[in-house]
Amino acid sequence: EGYCDDRGSDEYNFVLGYKRSEAVRQALLGAQIDREKLTVSSHGKKESSCLLNDESCQQKNRRVRLAAIQN
Repeated sequence: EGYCDDRGSDEYNFVLGYKRSEAVRQALLGAQIDREKLTVSSHGKKESSCLLNDESCQQKNRRVRLAAIQN
């Protein structure tokens, strides 16, 4: 799951979050993780983990979260 800070448009941040999570997926594929076990999603700037308007807080919002999905 890719996330972004609150700068930029919703559309820009959604694409950026997707690219961020896709980069992590590629790294996991390189580590021989089964492709069928990986999905990619973006939350853009929704669900910010930090709401202050300073750079250290914005950095916390630019992240990827790995989530286990039960089948």
